[in-house]
Amino acid sequence: MNLILPRKFRDVITKKASLSGALDTLIDIFSEWLTHNKTDFFPEYTDHGIDHIQSVIDTAEEIISDEAWKIITPEDVYVLTSSILLHDCAMHLSKDGLWDLLSNGLYNGVLFGFDNEDEWSVRWEQFCKEVKRFDEHDYSTFFGEFRKVTLPEVDCASLDDNQKIIIGDFVRRYHACISQVISTYGIPSKNGPTVVFNDSFNYLNQLSGFIARSHNHPLREVVDLLGDERKREHRETHPTYLMGVLRIADYLQLKSDRTPKILFKTIGFCSPISIKEWKKHLSIISTNNFHPDDELLFIEAYPEDAITLVGIKHLLSGLQKELDEFWAVSGEVYSRYNPLNSLTIKYRRVKSNIDNPIKYVEDNHKTYHPEVLSVKADDQKLFPLLIKPLYGDLPQIGLRELLQNSLDATNERYSQETSLITNYETIPHSINIKINFNDNTFILKDNGVGMNIDVIRNYFLKIGSSYRTSEQWKSDFNDNDSTKIPRTGKFGIGMLAGFLIGDKIEVITTHMNDHSKSIRFAYKLDSNEIELKFINKSDIGTSIIVHSDKARLETLRDSLKNIFPSVTKYNYYRQDINPSSWWYFLDTPNIITEIIEGDKSKEIRSPYIIKKETLDKEWTKIVDSRLDGFYWRHNSKQANVYCNGIMIQKMPSPIITITDSFNSVDFSHLEICSFDNSAEFPLNLTRDELVTKGFYEEDKLRTSVLSDFIEKFNKFFIEYVYGKNSILSMVELYSKSTWSNLFIPLIFKVDKVIPFGKKDNEEKYTLVDFIYSNQKRGLIYSNNFESLKNDIYYSCFENSEKKIETIENAINFLLLFRRGTEAWRFASIDEVNDKDNFQLNSFLYLKEYDFEKIKEENIVYLKERGVLVTKLSGWVVMYKGSSANPLPELGSTILNSIGGDIFMFALYKTVKLNCSEFSDLWEERFCSNNE
Repeated sequence: MNLILPRKFRDVITKKASLSGALDTLIDIFSEWLTHNKTDFFPEYTDHGIDHIQSVIDTAEEIISDEAWKIITPEDVYVLTSSILLHDCAMHLSKDGLWDLLSNGLYNGVLFGFDNEDEWSVRWEQFCKEVKRFDEHDYSTFFGEFRKVTLPEVDCASLDDNQKIIIGDFVRRYHACISQVISTYGIPSKNGPTVVFNDSFNYLNQLSGFIARSHNHPLREVVDLLGDERKREHRETHPTYLMGVLRIADYLQLKSDRTPKILFKTIGFCSPISIKEWKKHLSIISTNNFHPDDELLFIEAYPEDAITLVGIKHLLSGLQKELDEFWAVSGEVYSRYNPLNSLTIKYRRVKSNIDNPIKYVEDNHKTYHPEVLSVKADDQKLFPLLIKPLYGDLPQIGLRELLQNSLDATNERYSQETSLITNYETIPHSINIKINFNDNTFILKDNGVGMNIDVIRNYFLKIGSSYRTSEQWKSDFNDNDSTKIPRTGKFGIGMLAGFLIGDKIEVITTHMNDHSKSIRFAYKLDSNEIELKFINKSDIGTSIIVHSDKARLETLRDSLKNIFPSVTKYNYYRQDINPSSWWYFLDTPNIITEIIEGDKSKEIRSPYIIKKETLDKEWTKIVDSRLDGFYWRHNSKQANVYCNGIMIQKMPSPIITITDSFNSVDFSHLEICSFDNSAEFPLNLTRDELVTKGFYEEDKLRTSVLSDFIEKFNKFFIEYVYGKNSILSMVELYSKSTWSNLFIPLIFKVDKVIPFGKKDNEEKYTLVDFIYSNQKRGLIYSNNFESLKNDIYYSCFENSEKKIETIENAINFLLLFRRGTEAWRFASIDEVNDKDNFQLNSFLYLKEYDFEKIKEENIVYLKERGVLVTKLSGWVVMYKGSSANPLPELGSTILNSIGGDIFMFALYKTVKLNCSEFSDLWEERFCSNNE
């Protein structure tokens, strides 16, 4: 496909035959290159090929006014057309061409209109350092997901697709500059530059490269680079006018299916995924046929989703800005000079049918909300002495301190309005947080009780003095010996903590009992005089406006990515990790967080909410606590501690342990929610840990957790009937409740279930089954299992995979009487004597094939400790005692009559067995009434 020069361009340039021939040759060269060359670094993007270039040329002809055509020179046509050919051609740079650009010093020369710039190798080195600092969010911008990418060395022979896409961002960043390099030196390639411009017209070629580069800079900025002597007229051209035509034509491709092009710097074409979606969904029809204003460009658009709608709005706003800037700059350059003041374009204004997006959605029956929500996220002596050592200079802590004041204020207002205790009430007063990058402010607005002059003077501006510990506060919110609201703020340093976010703070507040007027004031750390001003009435409540900076606001925004650090039994909060900005997790008062960046605004809701109404339904309450509410529940994903809805971020939930004579079972996934109206909960100053060594009322928590654990078996116990289904149901319940992979400390008899550890003289053998439920392995899955019910009692190990660790664990338990939660290596451990706890007369049956997995040195180790080994038709029996002791006949019966997938089982009788906490609780709850 060949590019075609429009008729009006052709009519002008043919006035100079030599220039016309040079331009035709140039068009042929670019037609060939753009048609056959692939965009190595933009594999999913094709809009910058030959169709796009043709569209920009056609659009440039379209927007030039009739008056301007009388002034346009052949040189103008040559420079404008060649700059259009150049302006996006860098996207077609090949891998070898890029390596040539980075390593060939030829391309580092000074370019027309620009001073000395960094060499290309330096630019690449800086880009590589930047990529090394990429985080998960940066990679998601490119790929829509996290992919770790390492950039190659220069001259690398091959690139993978991920590397190409990242390198594409380097090309995008410098594509305009590369276009000027090509006009000056040629196209970088494996064998050096390929010259494409006619040397005879270098005086124009340099200007073409400059104008091509200009489309990536503000118009006024590049016009000034030309200087007064060249920006109006230069070598029979009109550079300022040509730059304006190029950039507006690049926006508007009126001749390409009547669809304007989205300037790639507007949407960031470094993300191929984004580009692909825009191309897929964007649908625009451009017309001004029905408008009497000849200078009005009316864009008719029919976006089918909110992303496209907002994107087109942003595009049109950018287009209007370009039009305004063109008319302003061209007016400065040409308006006083006749006939140059005729160098105009056809359009001044742009409007569309989506100017009112709500009306557009309603009129066109679209089923989406016309807004895109996006994440938008000092120093006086006293501050470093008091705040920084406590909080580590983290803006997130400033947010928390201001937020907890607002939470208290909204609860206080509702309590005064209703005289109710607010802990479990739905609070109708909300809290709004705005992080605004446009003016670098952090705003927290609540509809709480507000402040009067007395509170401002005596408490808010008085460090260390908390209104919520004052007698006035107590008289308002104490009822007899109880407090009506959960009280979090009590240290009186909230006004200082605000300086963690910014250096100047403004306050607007209206007290609920004096809302005829509002108070406004501002202060800094070094403010000696703070003036309180009365302003027109505003909403009841308080607004805090903190004047911040981009870095601290970015910290707040970025810390909203993670709801909170991962806290498990083995992965506690690490102090080197900055805390999240998410602090409050109750559903009421409602907190609305909004991030404003450019013309985009996104409302963010907490990804995790604890609903007050579910506390008595889905949580277990500790009824005898001194707190005003103390709840817990099992939650393996969110095992965190909350006080008055605020998460104690450095504190993992406590671990409750119970022994069952064999194992120590940990309940380590407890989520805890407490209400503290009377300041009982021993929080430290930074509210991220307790000042006490152990957890608050841990004994009461422990009792509640263990009682709940035992109570879960009640239903199964009542309905218990000896058999596979009943036994497996209780085994599964125990295993899931404790995350145990070891011995299930329950003994199943024909008529009842007793705990391992019960003092009971056993006349029958207890069978130890090694089951693996996922594969239905074990004696219990045999067809004839229930035929043994009168001969044995049943017990089992759950999750018993065919591994040496399972065998070792069984040997430790049954033959060496050792306990533990990890597999022991026989010969590598010291002697451990647990015989005072329990002792069994055991026979362990193990398939000969699996027995051979035990190392020889460990067999020797066992024999030294009195363990005998007897082979029995494909099986091995291990036991302690003398060789004269007969093997139990029951073992042979099991081997001969029970089929199924088994590799190990055991029989034992109790010699000595002490009670455990688990067995005591079990007997207390179930066994005493079933003897």
